[in-house]
Amino acid sequence: MGHTFVTGIADSHWSNRRPASRTDEDWIGTQSRKLDEFFRISKELQAQALVHSGDLFNQPKGQLIDRSVDQWLMEKFRKAPAPWYTIPGNHDMFGHKVDSLKSHPYGCLEKAGLITSVMWPNYALIGSDPVILITGREFNADGPVSWLESLRDEETLIDWKKDISRECGVPVFVLALCHGFWGPENGWQFGEIVTSYSEICGTGIDVVLTGHDHACKGIQQLENEDGYQWVIEPGALLRGTIAEKDIGREPKMVVLDFESSGHHEFNLVTIAHDAPEYVFNFDNQKKEKKRQEVEHMFIEECRRLQTKGTTIEVILNTIESDQTVSSRVASLTREYLVRAEDGDL
Repeated sequence: MGHTFVTGIADSHWSNRRPASRTDEDWIGTQSRKLDEFFRISKELQAQALVHSGDLFNQPKGQLIDRSVDQWLMEKFRKAPAPWYTIPGNHDMFGHKVDSLKSHPYGCLEKAGLITSVMWPNYALIGSDPVILITGREFNADGPVSWLESLRDEETLIDWKKDISRECGVPVFVLALCHGFWGPENGWQFGEIVTSYSEICGTGIDVVLTGHDHACKGIQQLENEDGYQWVIEPGALLRGTIAEKDIGREPKMVVLDFESSGHHEFNLVTIAHDAPEYVFNFDNQKKEKKRQEVEHMFIEECRRLQTKGTTIEVILNTIESDQTVSSRVASLTREYLVRAEDGDL
């Protein structure tokens, strides 16, 4: 039986600026070691593609990013053991606008030919037996549900798989990259839409690799009339906060072994990392918890008032144009902006 290997990560949030909750003296060095480990394992497995499910960078532009990060990553990516396929997350775009990518770090990597965006309807074909079709959906405040619905209604991916399989004479499987919250059922989390795992049924997608939720939720396997499908949430590559989900979490990468018979093997592999007591500044723990409480309160208040957008980035870009907002929203907005300007976020 033929095999095609793909390795992937999510939410790397690369930045030149060390998070306030960390104590690393050389933050670029810390990030480099994680990326080197990912490359090493990928090379040993002879991975034919590397994938990233969004939030490559921590900020699209401004004081929290500079061109030294672009240059550092370009040097790193030129040594990648296989081609990179990616989608942008909310932190990669300014105002969640895809058009903003061309002038930001994500766009620099793409322009240099070091990553390939596979935002739908774009896709890439990798491997020879089986062939893996990689596509995806960039971050959207409304989640990927409408995209998944259109895939079911139009059966686009189902038809593509049949056509490519007929042409190549081998099985074709679809890996979709997404950036958003997923769960057992549709709902809300922190003011954002949660997409049910079952939404991938009937779409032609075999595996979803998703980012955005920094917690590692692992590998969810679904069984239906189409066979087996999977949603994989490896969690963030780097632990950037002293929230409980970061302190006790091990950074992971995903290893996807696609077998032509359909008996795939998917695993999460731990990336080497230091113990929490060596890298976290626990003096900031109460401050971080308060920051999260204020942030979640802010999002929920805005969502109740039907402010445009369901995440802070969109809200802050639109709130000034709204004619009527509550004093509560205005106060929270000012507090958030002041703290962001002071570098506390």
